[in-house]
Amino acid sequence: MDVSGNLTVQSLVEMLNRFSTQKFTGKINLHGTSGRLTTLYWQSGRMLWASGGTHPNRRLRRYLSLLGFKVDANGISLRPTDSGHEQPEYLLMTVLVRRNAITREQAITVIEGVIGEALFDLIQQAIAAPIYHKTESRNVIDTPMTLMSVPATLERILKFWRDWQRHELVDISPNFAPVLQNLPQLKESAAPQAYKALTTLIDGKHTLYELAAMLKRDLLQLTQSLLTYFHRGQLQFVELADAAVVVRIPEGTRLPDPRQEAPTQPKVKRPLIACVDDNVQAAKILEQVVSRLGYGFVAITDSLQVLPKLIEHKPDLIFLDVVMPIVNGYEICTQIRRVPTFKTTPIIFLTSNDGFVDRVKANLAGASNFLSKSATSEKVSETLKRHLPS
Repeated sequence: MDVSGNLTVQSLVEMLNRFSTQKFTGKINLHGTSGRLTTLYWQSGRMLWASGGTHPNRRLRRYLSLLGFKVDANGISLRPTDSGHEQPEYLLMTVLVRRNAITREQAITVIEGVIGEALFDLIQQAIAAPIYHKTESRNVIDTPMTLMSVPATLERILKFWRDWQRHELVDISPNFAPVLQNLPQLKESAAPQAYKALTTLIDGKHTLYELAAMLKRDLLQLTQSLLTYFHRGQLQFVELADAAVVVRIPEGTRLPDPRQEAPTQPKVKRPLIACVDDNVQAAKILEQVVSRLGYGFVAITDSLQVLPKLIEHKPDLIFLDVVMPIVNGYEICTQIRRVPTFKTTPIIFLTSNDGFVDRVKANLAGASNFLSKSATSEKVSETLKRHLPS
């Protein structure tokens, strides 16, 4: 565990990029003088989720509402069988996907939006006062739905922050709510249509984030349009309390899931084989061989989706192409081995070159064996029988 403080914007960004380079897995707790805690969850140097901050419940309600998923005043209740998770808000996203209430792509949109807003909030806090942080190197979330690239995300957030600064909004948080004042003066100076719009929409109960979502307006443009009234003393920005709890998990002992109580016929589980290869045709050829041998098969062709897909399907053996775009097979293998579920899962490298140096690198990364990309069906069968229980 590492504890330190005095993070400015520059040192905060440098620290996050350093954790990315070091392939950090765990969580980072950050807080400023306000005392609000923001926690960033990581796996293998990429971000999985962000919790806490200024308005975690308002933020999650807003994103779910944009998807058409309504959250009533009492929040969302999860079954007792869904409890036991350190981050109930993240658990909620996985449960909604599992229940087909939202799609996986929609859940990823929410997750990436939540992380982006949390980072922006931290940067704005670091401008006013130093940020303190504490790290814990342990795997907290073992079902990642997306793994965000930290450098690319920070670059995007910093660009938005520079735009926010350029428009003289440094002291105005998107979590603030605009409130009208001096209404008689406002009525005299504003056009009738503008006055009607302002008095209808701005009631002091919605943040700038929420108003932009409701009006489908760009956040920066909306906030800039309100500055005129702010400088005239006809509008001010105030802090709001967070919304009521979004996720409710029943207390007490875990109860059995009613869906699992009905007797079912035992099913024979076929071992599942995963193939990680950006070459779709090569994956299809291997699938034909594996299927004829009686095994299940799943192909993963996107190198950025390897961990989420593997955790989703939990294969019994993984064929992994050494030459992959963005992240090579050695790095992917190292990341897979960091996930407790795959500590002992056989990982077979698919390669055209299995020289001494390649084998040393493979052993260091945690590979179990090599297989030529042009191997015969008999060789594939032999490899599967060697590494899987009978």
